[in-house]
Amino acid sequence: MVANVQMVLGFEKNLNNKKIGMPETEYSVDKNFVSSEIYVAANEPITFRFHKPNTKIERGIYSTWLNDGCYMKKTFIPEPNADYELIFTDVPQCLATAQKIVKTNESVTMVPVEYKDTTDCGRKR
Repeated sequence: MVANVQMVLGFEKNLNNKKIGMPETEYSVDKNFVSSEIYVAANEPITFRFHKPNTKIERGIYSTWLNDGCYMKKTFIPEPNADYELIFTDVPQCLATAQKIVKTNESVTMVPVEYKDTTDCGRKR
């Protein structure tokens, strides 16, 4: 069994914008966000790692690194035949959310999903 996940990022235009036929949402059609849709196994925990590196500003032969990067790992268990949207943005601060996309004949409703922060080597980031 599978579930569908749509990842939506508020930066980094490096996703492939792959579409598998998921319902459109406010963020998936927003040109300020980049999205990609994928299939994942249902009824099994899945972890998504979001990383935005620090910004490097170059001026001539000098460069400066802004301390604006962030890193998050989120784990949830998708239900079979369901659509989900994961949103990660760094404006105005690092934020990650997971929502189930529920489509009826007339509308699309976003339902918050219970997920947990995941740690690396016992350390939360």
